[in-house]
Amino acid sequence: MNSNIQKIAIPWPFIAILLVVTMLVITGGTLFYRSQKNKIRYEKQNELAAIISLKSRDIARWRMEHFRDGEAISNDKLLIKQIKNFFENENQPEIKQELLNRMKSLIKDYDYQTIFLMDNSGSVRLSFPSTDSLITDHRILEVINNKKTDFIDLHTSENIPGLYIDLVVPLISSNNDVNHNLGVIVLIINPEKVLFPLVQTWPTPSKSSETILLRREGDSVVYLNDLRHKENTALKLKISLNNIKLPAAVAVSGYEGSFEGNDYRNIPVISSLTRIPDSPWFMVAKVDKKEIYSPLTEFTILILIIAFLVILSSGAIISFYLRKESEIRLRELNSTKDKFFSIISHDLKSPFTSIIGFSELLIERAQKNDLSGTEKFAAIIYNSSQNAMELLTNLTQWSRLQTGKMEFDPQETDLVSIIDEVTELLNASALHKSLTIMREIPHQVRIRADRAMISTVLRNLISNAIKFSNPGGEIWISSNQLKNEIMLKVMDNGVGIKKEILHKLFHIEAGVSTRGTINEEGTGLGLILCKEFVSRHGGRIWAESEVNKGSKFYFTLPQL
Repeated sequence: MNSNIQKIAIPWPFIAILLVVTMLVITGGTLFYRSQKNKIRYEKQNELAAIISLKSRDIARWRMEHFRDGEAISNDKLLIKQIKNFFENENQPEIKQELLNRMKSLIKDYDYQTIFLMDNSGSVRLSFPSTDSLITDHRILEVINNKKTDFIDLHTSENIPGLYIDLVVPLISSNNDVNHNLGVIVLIINPEKVLFPLVQTWPTPSKSSETILLRREGDSVVYLNDLRHKENTALKLKISLNNIKLPAAVAVSGYEGSFEGNDYRNIPVISSLTRIPDSPWFMVAKVDKKEIYSPLTEFTILILIIAFLVILSSGAIISFYLRKESEIRLRELNSTKDKFFSIISHDLKSPFTSIIGFSELLIERAQKNDLSGTEKFAAIIYNSSQNAMELLTNLTQWSRLQTGKMEFDPQETDLVSIIDEVTELLNASALHKSLTIMREIPHQVRIRADRAMISTVLRNLISNAIKFSNPGGEIWISSNQLKNEIMLKVMDNGVGIKKEILHKLFHIEAGVSTRGTINEEGTGLGLILCKEFVSRHGGRIWAESEVNKGSKFYFTLPQL
């Protein structure tokens, strides 16, 4: 089992890209949400400001029109004459009926609910429609005394049911340049019919939008109209001005413009505040934040769901990849295990079988004083011992590598000295086949490498070259300086390698093993070690070969 099998390669680049993309999505989504939220808030503030500006002008115009009504009535000389005549001849039905008809026409023309005629003492002398209700208010007497048309603001009365506004019009009779105060006409206005529609009508569809008419009374703000989200509140709902988050409290304190806070329901709202000109009234137009941000929130949730699904899918892909990798590694592990047992049961057994068998023959011949074949048997024992030693060395290194006991210790070293040590070690094997080993390496080639590992790589490659070279052949060891690395080549002119085997040389599961030119045995394990050791250095290893023309093995090492 090689080191790559022990640990599944986690696709860190893919995971890193996924994390970066996820962070970009989250960051981009956050920035997009904030920018869109600011845009929506800005647009809604402008919309509320436009609405409240329009409504405040309409209400101010409505008040002015009623003041003009009062001025017109106050200056109606014919009406003044009829009223004076009625006060002087109250018991005459014709005069009373004539005045009632005139009062009826006033209601029709000016859209009032009730008209009361009061003398200068504040007593009701006539009303239309006729009613037994009495009207008493000190502000009426003030109008009588001041002789100026005025409003008595939204109020209730025990004598008249409902909520109403009084327009009090003084009646001044001129006689010989002497003004005489006859009394007043009190015109009762039903605000729910003629005023509140101006306040409450909303130009755009909305589930939470609301316009509120307010006035200040002492340290409280009073809600003048019924509220959309709370019934029976007109003149009944009063809230302290100490509530600094309440748009209504801020409005009656004199602030005009956009404001964000919590309304009478303690719900976060965006609002616009203003004062109604020439009146004690203030106005708030507001809408719930939840409503205006709802489309953006839904869109953001959708994006988050999509992002989550993408991340989930990517996680599933990674999980699938790791599972597949695990299956591949498991197959490689099984193949490696099979190869290992094959080496133990066959490849390691074979040389020792030869050694034992021919040793027995030598003993038998020695006992009979028969020395024929002794040299041949000794050579076979020698070669088998060499093969066994080579195999045991590779097995030992391979085992240490797989168990993590082989340390990787790269140091600056001389490449030529490593090659010389290896060739000296294998010189006997080369001489046995009458092979010449030639080196074409420039002096003072310095590399940074693990000396033991590179020695093993060279030993295996040169040993293979010896094994598969015909007697009397040549082996060349050379190096080339590339851009950022050094390339070494071990070349022979031996039997070569078939194309269908060439690409399997560095894969343990392929189980490539062939005999040498004089029937030397091998396991293919040496090339696997070479690949592992070269990979540890960050290098590459490959082979080129033609049958009967020899082989070339290359590997690279990083430049010092």
